[in-house]
Amino acid sequence: MGAVRIGDFREEHISDAARLFTRRFSSLRARVPALPSGFENPDRIIPLLTRQIGRYTGAVAVRDGSLAGYLIGAVVPQFKGKRGIFVPEWANAAEPEGSDEIFGELYRALSGKWIDNGCVFHAVSVLVSEDTVVTGLSLMGFGHLVIDAVRDLTEPPETRQVPGCRFRLSHFAPVCRSLCRTVDE
Repeated sequence: MGAVRIGDFREEHISDAARLFTRRFSSLRARVPALPSGFENPDRIIPLLTRQIGRYTGAVAVRDGSLAGYLIGAVVPQFKGKRGIFVPEWANAAEPEGSDEIFGELYRALSGKWIDNGCVFHAVSVLVSEDTVVTGLSLMGFGHLVIDAVRDLTEPPETRQVPGCRFRLSHFAPVCRSLCRTVDE
């Protein structure tokens, strides 16, 4: 594994970044089929990344001539009462091998710029499958604000019967379906 070189996120990186994110998302979706399929298509990610060029600060990690990771943060004027940065789940990805180190290098390259811009609150969304990145963020002092739990309730299973209780998950399935919106279907 070669050394990682950090540079600015530019238009020329968009296609590779979209493919990297969709590979990582597809890997997660193989484990959690209830996730929407739209994020497996790079053509859905390219417009999201394209809108970031020139608006927000981003960085790429390049290893052996190939994109190994990227991170883009959007300025949020008021987040938890402070000017901050928000990194959506599609605005970051890293190759599995060394992903925690890649992400750490990307964050180190950007965090000073963000602070210099008055953005003192940093929120980063990562795919739950990125265990080493989540651990790395925790070691850098990040806490958890939101955890999205996903479950397919198309065919809710019967629950274990508890004496004196008539609870069945299927009673709540219509409510759950009405509260959820599907990204791509």
